[in-house]
Formats: sequence, structure tokens, C-alpha cells
Amino acid sequence: MPPAVVPAFVGLVLVLPPFCLARGESAIDESGKREPQGANEPSVPTGLILPSLTGPRPWTDKPVLDQGRRFHFAVLADNAGQPRPGVWSKAIERLNLLRPAFVISVGDYIQGARGDNPDRATVAARWDQFLSMLERLEMKFFFVEGDHDATNPMMHAMWRERFGPEWYSFDFQNAHFVCVSSEDEVARIGDTQLAWLASDLRAHHDSRWTFLFMHQPLWVMAETALAAGKPDPTNWKKVESLLTGRPHTVFVGHAHHYEMFERNGASYYQLATTGGKSSMRGRVYGEFDHLVWVTMEDHGPRLANLLLDGIVPGDVVVEAQNQRFRRFRFQSTLVACALVAALAAAWVGWAARHLARRRRASANPGSADRAPSGGLVIMLALTACASIGVLCALLILHGGDESGIPWSLCTLAMVATAGACFTVAHIAHSRVRLGHAETAWSRLPLWSAASAAALFVVILAYYLNAWHLSGLDARENFWQLLMH
Repeated sequence: MPPAVVPAFVGLVLVLPPFCLARGESAIDESGKREPQGANEPSVPTGLILPSLTGPRPWTDKPVLDQGRRFHFAVLADNAGQPRPGVWSKAIERLNLLRPAFVISVGDYIQGARGDNPDRATVAARWDQFLSMLERLEMKFFFVEGDHDATNPMMHAMWRERFGPEWYSFDFQNAHFVCVSSEDEVARIGDTQLAWLASDLRAHHDSRWTFLFMHQPLWVMAETALAAGKPDPTNWKKVESLLTGRPHTVFVGHAHHYEMFERNGASYYQLATTGGKSSMRGRVYGEFDHLVWVTMEDHGPRLANLLLDGIVPGDVVVEAQNQRFRRFRFQSTLVACALVAALAAAWVGWAARHLARRRRASANPGSADRAPSGGLVIMLALTACASIGVLCALLILHGGDESGIPWSLCTLAMVATAGACFTVAHIAHSRVRLGHAETAWSRLPLWSAASAAALFVVILAYYLNAWHLSGLDARENFWQLLMH
């Protein structure tokens, strides 16, 4: 090879790879994303880009909250202790809509050895069922051991076989997440775990925030024992001493009702349920199905409790469904109007018949016809007014409830008013015809009761069809629809 060719070949080897990288390849950062390299690649701006305007601007001066080190994660509560079917699946569907960075739960995923003392095969089947349901979650999920998940040595061993360590930690954007086991020993953090926790926190002393997750609220048991003059059986006070001086937040479950505590200069959150046993008496009692939405900001976390029933997908009402509902409202309005018109016509005919009898009785005092009393005429007028009121109320309801009054209250008022007027009018009619010798109830016309029943059936059919068209499944509370 000529001597002049060697330097040229070496230069080509040294120059060609960087040139190819700049022209056709890209570097990979730690997150796995490819970023364009080289001067010829266009730079893509990041962040919020606003047009340059003079004078007033159609936006506020508040900061954009999705920049910097902000991120979101979700926390789920208990699913065990006589779990209610379908709630955890609903939570998964809602989380897939909300798209947090990841999800953590505070334990109790299966109905473990509490009462029924299942064998290994039964526990394995319960785990398989839960994990098959969890497979539909579209983001990373972190487990925390609960008392229903690890009640005895067999269940502890099964946990380690399926999930590995019973306590661990991880980091995300300089926030430290610690998942400990309050079941290391029953309602206790054992000495081995305590030593690991001390070492872990020392190694992450510079984290901007520490989140600790466990199942049982050990501080409640520790404070109860200390107040009685007994030593702390849970080791929680030692855990608190390790957390002292660093910004932190604690999440637990177990009690199946929500409560926030202030301890050790931090917030401790005891979550309610995500399908676990609960009387579901509402927010005042802290009994509801929810997920906790945590937004981590530079100054610390912001929490929001999202009730599962308050999170609905974007296709909650689609055009075809709304058209079906409008057709139904129009058709049911026609039926209701025809029913009320028929009732009014029947009452007008009944009134005309009795007025004719009254004229005949006046013309022939000795005839068998008896004239109706003035009270009966008043009842007839009241019934006519009730029919008109029912018609107007139905039109308002089918027109969209713009009055702001719940539909259920309007329905009950209509049925009660119409039924009461029909009944009173017919009692008065019976007393006029039969006198006081016989009870009026024995001759109460059957068609008046049938009329009120028909009116109620029409209204009930309206609500049942609306329930079907709204997309609510069989587990939803029917009264939730009625009180819209």
C-alpha cells in the first residue's frame, strides 16, 4: 500500500462514524428517548410558546403547571375484607383515563386468611384472579403488603415467590418512595426491616420528598399503647425518629374509612376503600370508594381524593345515544299527553253527566236522580287542575328539567297529587250517591285507581328507559339517576 494512502484511510475511519451519526442516527438519553444530534438537525422547542402580542392578552399571568419536575401518581385503597365486585375494575378503568405516571396501593388485594383460613391452592387462585384483573392497568403498579395478603407464613412465602421482597424503595424525579410491610410481624415493623429502613433513608438523605406506604396505621396502635403506659409494640416511634427532619408523607389503609392526621411535622393519610368492605355512608363518615391523585410539585405534594363515580370517560354520551334518547323523550311525551288528555276527557264527561242529572232533578223534584253536592263540583274542578298540572309537569320534565328541581321529586309530586285528587273526588261522589249508610271506599271506582297506576307506569317507564340509555350498569344505584 502506498504511504500516502494509509493516512487517508485512517482519516476516513475516524471521520466517517461521527459523520454518519450526525446525518442518520441519534443519541439515546437515560430515559431511552432518542434526541437528534448535529448542527443540521432542527431543534424542537420545549415548554409553552406564546405569540408576541402588544396590549391586552387572552390569557392570565399564572404559571403553566406541567413544566419542570412536576408529576402525578395515584394511590389506591383496600380491596379486601368482603370485597364488593366490580369496584377495583372500575378503578382500573378510571386510572387508564387519568394516565398517572404510576400507581401504588396500600395493600389488601385478596380475601386472605381472615375467617375462612384458605389453603395454598385457594390463595394462589385468588392471586391469579386479582392479577388477571390488574393486567388491564396500562401503567406501572407497585405492591404494598396488607394483612389479608400475608396473614400466615404460607402467605408470606407466596408473596415472596410472586413479588420478591416484602419491603423496598424506589426513586422518581428525586422523590423517594418507600414501601414497608406492617405485617413483617403482626402489626409491627420488625428489627430487620427497621435496620434496612434506616440504611435506605441515610442513602437518600438528599431526596426532595419522601413518601412512605404501608398497610396498617401503626401510629394509632403505638399511641394507644404509650398512653396506657406500655411500650410501643409496633416500632413505629423508631420509624418516626428516622423520618424526623425530612419532608415526608405517609399513606396507609386498613381501617376502611378516610382520615387525615398531622404527626411528626407531616401529613398522614388513612385511605378509605377501593372495593373493600364498607357501609358507604358518604364523605361525612369517610366511607367512599376513591383513589388519591397526588401531584408532586417543587414545594411538595398536592392531594385530591377522586371518587370513582365522579370520573367518567369522554364517550359517556355519544351522538347516536343522544338521538335515541331524544326520540324516546318525544314519544313518551306524546303518550303522557294522550293519557292526561284521556283522563281529563273522562272527568269532563263524568262532570257533564252529573250536571245533567242535577238539571233533571231540579226539573222533576220527585225523580230518582239526586243532584251532586257543591263539594263534589269543587273536587271535580280540583281534579281538572291536577290533570293540567300533571300535563305541564310532564312537558317540563321532558323538556330538560330547566327548573333545577330533581326529576324524582317532580315525579312523586305528580303521582301523589293526581292520586289524591282522584281518590278524594270519587269518595265525595260515592258519598253523594250512597249517602252515609255505606262506606264510600266499598264503591271506589276501579278506573280511577287504574288511571293513577297508568300514569305511574308511564313515568316509571320513562325513567327505566332513561336509565338504560344513560349507560349505567346493573351495579349503579338507581336513585343516583332519579336525583339528577
